[in-house]
Amino acid sequence: MSREKIMVKKSVFKTDFVNETKPADPEALFHDLKERSPEVKHLWSQQADLLRAYHKSHLESPDIALELPTGAGKTLVGLLIAEFRRRNFSERVTYLCPTRQLAHQVGVHAHKYGIQGHVLVGRQRDYPPEKFNEYQSGKAIAITTYSGLLKPVIIKHNSSKPP
Repeated sequence: MSREKIMVKKSVFKTDFVNETKPADPEALFHDLKERSPEVKHLWSQQADLLRAYHKSHLESPDIALELPTGAGKTLVGLLIAEFRRRNFSERVTYLCPTRQLAHQVGVHAHKYGIQGHVLVGRQRDYPPEKFNEYQSGKAIAITTYSGLLKPVIIKHNSSKPP
């Protein structure tokens, strides 16, 4: 099973959501997505169940991790939760993936579902400015890797020198 995580950060920037609706719940958001590809017709029952469980019991949770078998539809569920929080709570939302390849796949799916999400991987200074600004202002979801967010520090120990 793969694991994806969504992190939510309260916006410190003024956001403008004049043209976006605030759906009642993530399941309703799915039906409101006007740019959704015609091939994505409905939610699977396990996806709808997971969205209802989130809305009922985890609306106040700052971090959400979804764990489902491969192919069970967690990408759509995660993107719907992320977009719901972005629209309804004016939050900056980051969708975390374990690899760059998966981040790019999620970006393709976001576009297919009609959800505004930008893949921001690699060095921050190399991010496309307009896409990074849309994330910073709460107008789009950032899709990145765990390492892109956590920026690990690597400490090398030279065994030839005494401590």
